[in-house]
Amino acid sequence: MVVVLVYAVEILIAVLLKTTLFTHLAFGYYNIIPDLIVMIVVAAAYQRGKTKGMFVGFFAGLVLDIASGGYLGVFALFYMFLGYLNGFLAKYYVQNDILLPLMMAAASEFLFAFMCYVFLFLTHGRTHLGAYILYQMIPLAIYTCIVFIPVYRILDLIYWKVTKPLYTDYSKVET
Repeated sequence: MVVVLVYAVEILIAVLLKTTLFTHLAFGYYNIIPDLIVMIVVAAAYQRGKTKGMFVGFFAGLVLDIASGGYLGVFALFYMFLGYLNGFLAKYYVQNDILLPLMMAAASEFLFAFMCYVFLFLTHGRTHLGAYILYQMIPLAIYTCIVFIPVYRILDLIYWKVTKPLYTDYSKVET
């Protein structure tokens, strides 16, 4: 129950930061901002496994769908898919490892941006994939990776503070 509350607070803080503070930290012509929700989903899936990563992704996407006022369920589906894919690498979880989660965050951000392009832009007739990759997807993945390093350290610390009393044998974490 405590873990659910911690993830709920993390998701609410991420959505609030994404919709308020990070809009002032946007750069470039396309107003690129780091995606804290991808960071939370990657961290949850990497630390807890594919099922819990999928649930965290679904509820994070649902909160973002409600907050953004767009199509309900689109981001929930995208983040749920990312949580499920990243959960496959949970068996390689090491507490102080940053390289694998960083690569997962970059790949997840790139995949998330591609899914947004296919389902939200391409369906409206915007077919300039090369420009979208060059000016949106690559800078978004790089900016998210830069912000991911300190954020992941905080999320990993929170994870160990919350779950240490719950697990005595860490091999029981779902993979």
